[in-house]
Amino acid sequence: MSRPKASLRAEQDDLRSRMRDRGMTHQEIAAEFARRYRFRPRAAHRHAFGWTLTQAADRINAYAAEHGLDPTGRAPMTEPKLSELENFPRSRLRRLMPQTLALLAGVYGTDVHTLLDLDDHDHLSPSDRLLLTSMGASAPATSPSAPPSRALAGTPPPARSAAGRSRDRPARGPAFDPVTWPVLAVGQHEPVEERLRHVRDQPRSVDLVTIALLRQRVEDLDAQYDRTPPTELLPEAGQLLTLVSYLRSQTPTVRLRRELLTAEAEAAILMGQLVWDASQRRDHRQAHTYLDRAAAAGRELRNPIAEGLALLRSTIVALHGERAPQAALDHARRCIAVTDGSSDVLAGLATLHAAEAYAMQRNTTECEQLLGHAEHLLGRTDAADEASYLYSPSHIPRMAGSCYLFLGRPKTAEELLGHAHSHPHSPAKADAIVLGNLALAQIRQTKPDEAAHTFNQALDVVTRTRGGGGITMAFTISRELGPWRHVPAVRDACDRLLDVMSLPVSTAP
Repeated sequence: MSRPKASLRAEQDDLRSRMRDRGMTHQEIAAEFARRYRFRPRAAHRHAFGWTLTQAADRINAYAAEHGLDPTGRAPMTEPKLSELENFPRSRLRRLMPQTLALLAGVYGTDVHTLLDLDDHDHLSPSDRLLLTSMGASAPATSPSAPPSRALAGTPPPARSAAGRSRDRPARGPAFDPVTWPVLAVGQHEPVEERLRHVRDQPRSVDLVTIALLRQRVEDLDAQYDRTPPTELLPEAGQLLTLVSYLRSQTPTVRLRRELLTAEAEAAILMGQLVWDASQRRDHRQAHTYLDRAAAAGRELRNPIAEGLALLRSTIVALHGERAPQAALDHARRCIAVTDGSSDVLAGLATLHAAEAYAMQRNTTECEQLLGHAEHLLGRTDAADEASYLYSPSHIPRMAGSCYLFLGRPKTAEELLGHAHSHPHSPAKADAIVLGNLALAQIRQTKPDEAAHTFNQALDVVTRTRGGGGITMAFTISRELGPWRHVPAVRDACDRLLDVMSLPVSTAP
């Protein structure tokens, strides 16, 4: 009788153990895992240590905090995010950032280049590819006593015996400083801030490396947006937009001007979000000014993704800020037209917002037709769509729930919204809106106790993120709960709103 085949996990554990017993290095183990199990490079390095996604994410967060990259834990690595990083470019991740690769290289005790293969290189932006190729081959890790010049130059450390190698965890020292390595890699031995100060004084010295640093910083701020008070991000975002615009006016070549115009579009979209959010969704004029600027940049670049994203954000401002459904429909139709054939995600999301605009006008037929069309567009999304990172499966029930709330069908809205928010331990700003709409659906079905419970959940999100939309929604719920203020749970929730608003704006989780 044949023995049953061991589980894949047990087989991998056995392989890892045998390779370690023979003195093979982490790099050799990762290469064998990639070859044998067809893992992507970043997944191969994780499996070479035998870590689950959760274990690896915990180590990455600890490493980032230890090295001052994310001391407050506001932009943590999560299991889904790590999975997308590992599966790029066949995931919803829009960009594999050099700084993130440097962080992973530090945790895995390896070289950035071993975390990439040809597919990755084919999907890197030109500026990111320049940063990575300019580095050459670096040492996997440096010993704590190695001189700084050796670590920065990438000189290999002295060879160690197999017995001296760590068998269950990577070396502690990073191969390069994940904050400053892109600048150091091209021979400029100065911190990033000094590099940017220099380019402010000498704008004609701007190059692709500097532009990549600027774009990466804008993307870092954008990644923090969902879980950080907007007032904390506004100053730096404004400075970056001003600097990018100034450099574009001074740069000598068409290639650099195009790259800077791309960075300007990205920074202007972020600024449009931030000023609107910081004003609790009241400063529509300033938000539209930034978003119109981004859309114009996208048109000049003939980039339908940049222009479409700016138009999508303008749709949201018109819909949920100005409460102008016809203006929102106009923006949504322009977005759909611009992105037709380029991005099913942007077209699908614009269609969802168009459905919401019809719902505000109480046009059930048009609303439901567009909800069906949006589901069709978003259902055929794949990783090749540059805007695929914007979409999550919760979008459709979340938006459909909002539509049915406007259409006066709170029971249907409650059924759709009940499971449309994120994990409670890692909420996003949009979750406050989802929970708020759910509370309103419960109020309109005369369920004050359930609404009070949901209201408290929404306040949990507002406390952590300070999102302007969430704050506005919280006051709307409080007003609609007015007839039930005699109910203890309702009274406590409404009193808690005042406590939340009295907290300092800067609240780290």
